This record gives sequence, C-alpha cells and structure tokens, in this order.
Amino acid sequence: MLDTRYTVDIVLDVGQGISQIQFDIGVALGGGRFSIPVALRALPVPATVVAQSGCSSVIDPAEVAPAQLKTWTYRFSYLQQQAAQDSVSATVVFNSDSDGEMLRGSPSPTEQLYAALAQFVAIHPAVSRDLETYLRPIDGKTTADNPDVAMAASAIAALDAVVSGVAQAFAAWATAQSSTILVVEPTYKVEYAFEIRLMPEEQTQAAQVQILPQSFSKYGQPASNFLPPAMVLIDPDNYAPKRIQFDPATGAATWGYELRKDAKNPTLPAVLPYAAARLDAARAVEFAELDLFALQNGWASIQVTRNRHLAPDPAIQTTAAFEFTSAVARFADPMVPLLEIPRYALDRQATKPESIATWLDDFFAGLLTPTLHGSTELPVLVGLQSSYTYSLVPGGGSSGVPATIIPVSLLPPTSTEGQLHPAFITQVGDADQQWFETERPVQDEATGFRFGLTVFSGTGSNRLPLMKIDALSLATKNIV
Repeated sequence: MLDTRYTVDIVLDVGQGISQIQFDIGVALGGGRFSIPVALRALPVPATVVAQSGCSSVIDPAEVAPAQLKTWTYRFSYLQQQAAQDSVSATVVFNSDSDGEMLRGSPSPTEQLYAALAQFVAIHPAVSRDLETYLRPIDGKTTADNPDVAMAASAIAALDAVVSGVAQAFAAWATAQSSTILVVEPTYKVEYAFEIRLMPEEQTQAAQVQILPQSFSKYGQPASNFLPPAMVLIDPDNYAPKRIQFDPATGAATWGYELRKDAKNPTLPAVLPYAAARLDAARAVEFAELDLFALQNGWASIQVTRNRHLAPDPAIQTTAAFEFTSAVARFADPMVPLLEIPRYALDRQATKPESIATWLDDFFAGLLTPTLHGSTELPVLVGLQSSYTYSLVPGGGSSGVPATIIPVSLLPPTSTEGQLHPAFITQVGDADQQWFETERPVQDEATGFRFGLTVFSGTGSNRLPLMKIDALSLATKNIV
C-alpha cells in the first residue's frame, strides 16, 4: 500500500489496451511515463517555533572596516513534522516596534468588537430569562427586601455591562476605520514573505530547498528585495548548505546540502538524501550580513501549507479546494541584537597623523554608511565617552601595573538623524583636541585616547542598545 505522506506524485506507465482481438496488444499513450499528483487530505501538523537569535556576522571585528562592524545575522529555528505535500510559508519582519500591540497579542479594534458582540449574544438568553422571571413581577407593591429585586438588579447590571462593552468597542472600531487614511507616524517596517519548499533532485533524489518569494515591502510600500538570500539549515552538524542558484532581484534561491569536512558523523552520504531531510524535523533559517542600523530587530512567523505544490514546477499550484493551512506560529516579541566589540583601533590603517575630529569623523562616516543596496540607515542614538590612558611606570601594561585613565568628555545619547557626518562627532573631537593641546598629558608609545561607544535604537518606543565598543583606541603618535 502506498503511503501518501512520502510522495507528491505516482509515476505510471500508461497504455491503452485494444480489446476484441485475440492477442494482448497494448498501445502506449504519449510514449512515456506520467506523473499523477497525489493530494493528502489530512490537515497539516502546525509547526513549532523554537528560538530566534542575532549575532555578529564578523569573525574578527578588529580586522574589518568600520562599515562591517554593524553586520549581523538573524536566525530563527522551528520544528515541523513534514509530509511530502507540505511547504512552509514564512514571514520575517524587521524594525517592529518592541512595544507594538501586534507583538504582544493585543486584539485589534475589529477583534475587540467581535468579542464584545459574541459576549452579548452568549449571555443575552440568560439575561432575558432573568429579566422575565424577576423584573416583570415587580410592581408598586413590591418591597425592597423582596428577593426578586436583588435578582432583577443583577440581571440589569449584567445587561448594562455587556451593552456598554459593545458600545465602547464599536466606538473604538469606528474611530480606527475613520483614521485609516491618516498617517500618524512614519513606519520603518520591512516585511518579507516567502515559501520554503523541500523537494528531491530529479536524478539523484538529493535534498534541495527552494526559497519562493511571495511579497516584499519596505516602510509599508511594495519594494525590490534587498535582503541577502534566506539560507535554510538542515542537520547543520553534518551538512553544510550549498547555494545552487540565487536571483538577487527577487530573493529566489535553491540550496543543496553537502557533507561537512568536520561532520560529527563522517559515515553519512556525501549529499543529504531527500528522505533523510524530510524525516528531520529541525529547521533553521538564517539571514546573514544584515545592516544593524537599517534592520534593527527581527521577528518571524511560520505556517504550514499542504498540497500547494504537487507538480515539479513551483509555478503550477493546486486549486484552493485541495490546499490546507495550519495555524500561524510566531515568536512573542521581536529579537533585538546586541553586538559587543571589546576593542577597535581608529588608527588601524594610519599613514599619517590626523586631528582627533578627523579620526572620529572618518570612523563614524564608515560606520553609518549603509551596507545593503536599497536599504536606508535609520536614526540611531550615539553615546560616546572619551578618556586618556597612560602608564605611571616604564613598560606600560607589560609591567603589570594598570594604566591610569583620565576622563575627558561625555556625550549623552544623541540622534544621528540619519546623517553620515553628524555635527556632534566633530564637536566631541574638537573638545578632546583642545584638552589634549591645553593639558599636554604624558605622551609615549603606550599613551592615547580611548572612546567608549554605545549605539541605541533611535526609532520605536524602546531605546535598546544595539552596539557597544568598549575601547575605540587612538594612539598619541597618530594625533597631529
């Protein structure tokens, strides 16, 4: 018996038999084999979201240009008991407000009105029965201590509460409907919907994953996809994804899976078989080398779709009557990354001495430059602490004596307003330069300025930190 969970089609040799003659002669139809789609009528099992994370895309931050310091990787994982007829519809939203009601699960005005009406319909028969039983017999001769008075008062209070709830919910809904054409505040949301389809390679039956883009919007408007390809991981301890094809204009991609050189189980097949990939319930999706100042958080949701693709060509979809979907699984809140860098040298590629303002301006111009084509840097808040370090004994840190640190200036978190050369950076540099020239501190090979940098989100209701560099160093010998 054929188990339809393991295949989306049946390949048959179709022939036409000729009757009314003595010998059994078959005439082939079309001269070949035919694939007959097999739809699975059972509802799909909902997927379970497991975790989402954000980390730096750079292995050694000290050796990269300033623009690469803010690149990060967004990753989310989920579990799915997959049949051959299943695919996963995923939606990834960047720049969601951390305090947004949508993320907290608060109902919309339409949902609140629906709930209020449903409550009214649910309790109205009981309230009507109590009013008929206890309120109608009350007349001018009924005393206040009559039990019917208390019961009637309770019924009237219940009716008043539910009707007031409907009135308030309707008022909120009507206000929301009338204000939909008004733009209350700018939105920086970037939303990407795509489909993940596991399928066998036709000749070798190796596992391949197709990324099929569905929609892409930037700031609430349809836009061209500027994100890196969505990379799907299957058994990452043993298999590494290999990109077979990628369309940068749409984000469509196809991934294959080859055995890693450092695989935990080196006896596995060199290429991941489709059957093994389908039975592995764990999946992870990564977007690498994102621009942290353009995409400041990530939030994913997934939904299992069954019977959408029963033909090898992904453009051919099943009719709606045979397509089933599961409930949407989503994370409770967006994931806000925090990139922590212990040390970075402002003068790592110095060829000649420059002023402090020049060193700082060049660094921040590189840091604030967009790294994704088509993306836009959002306003961020920059906090900068300046100090000067020197050693009281010869030999500096090698002597075991801690360096002496002199605080010089402190810049509270200040918005860049989307500029590559914010004016306050030059002002900090000029103030530090004036202190350096006026105070004339100790100067040798081990002395220099050290800047503590913290970058906060400049949009939404939460000002969460995005990046921290403990020590931006600038040697005294490179200060003019």
